[in-house]
Amino acid sequence: MTNKDLLNPPSESAKDTVANRLRREILGGRRAIGARLPPERALAEELGVSRITVRGAIAQLQAESLVEVKHGSGAEVKDFRQSGNLDLFRWIYSNPKLTADEIFKIFADIIRLRRNLVVPIAMDLLSNLDEQERLAIQEDLNLMQQNIDAPQAYLDAHLAMMDRLVARHDNLAVQMLHHGLNRIIRQRPSLILAFLGPLDLHHQATASLFQVLSDGNELPEPNALRQMLTENMTLFEEHALQRLKDHLEDSKQEETR
Repeated sequence: MTNKDLLNPPSESAKDTVANRLRREILGGRRAIGARLPPERALAEELGVSRITVRGAIAQLQAESLVEVKHGSGAEVKDFRQSGNLDLFRWIYSNPKLTADEIFKIFADIIRLRRNLVVPIAMDLLSNLDEQERLAIQEDLNLMQQNIDAPQAYLDAHLAMMDRLVARHDNLAVQMLHHGLNRIIRQRPSLILAFLGPLDLHHQATASLFQVLSDGNELPEPNALRQMLTENMTLFEEHALQRLKDHLEDSKQEETR
C-alpha cells in the first residue's frame, strides 16, 4: 500500500467500477466457480487502479457472497446460485443488459415470493387494525386517488403505504425480507406500474379491501381467510403478470423499430 493510497482513499465510483467488472465476469462465467481471483497487486495493475481500490471491490463482492476471501490464499469465486443474497439479486435485476424474458422471470419470482409474505401480513393487519390505523390507511388511499393521473406519485404513495403496514407486523424477518424485495423491484418503477394496471381500477380494488374493515364486517375464520387471500392474490398476479409480459414485449418491439 502506498502513501498515496493512505492519504487519498479511492472514490466510491472507482471501487464500484472494479466491483462491477469483476461481478460481470463472475456472473458471466468468465471466472469459474472455485477459481481464485488474481492477487490484489496483479488486479490493480491489470485494471489501472490502486490495491486499496481492488481490496474495497473484493470486500463488496464478499458481502454479496460472490467470493470468499481466505487468509493467505486470496479470494475464491463462489457459486452465486447457492450463496447469493438479496444484495446480489438487486444488482442482477438492475443490470441494463437483461433481456425482456430475464426481467420478467426475475420480477415474477419476486412477486410470487412476496405473496408468501403478504398473506400472513394481511391476516395480521385484518384482525388487529384499530381506529387510528384505519384513519391513516384512508389518508394513504386518498393520496393515491389524488395522484391517479400522476403514475410516479401514485406509485410512491402506494409503496409508502405498504411499507408502513409491513412495519407494524410483529415479525422482523418478514419485515426485512419484504423491504429487501421492494428495494429490488423499485429499481424499475415502469414495470411495477405495468404490473398494477390501470391505476383507477387498482385504487378501487385496494380501497374495497379496506372498506370491508371500516364496515366492521365479520371476518372468516383464519383458514378460510388465508385461502381467500391466497386465491385473490393469485388471480390478481396472473392477470398482472400478463400485463407486464405484454408491456415488455411492446417495449422490445419499439426498440427494434
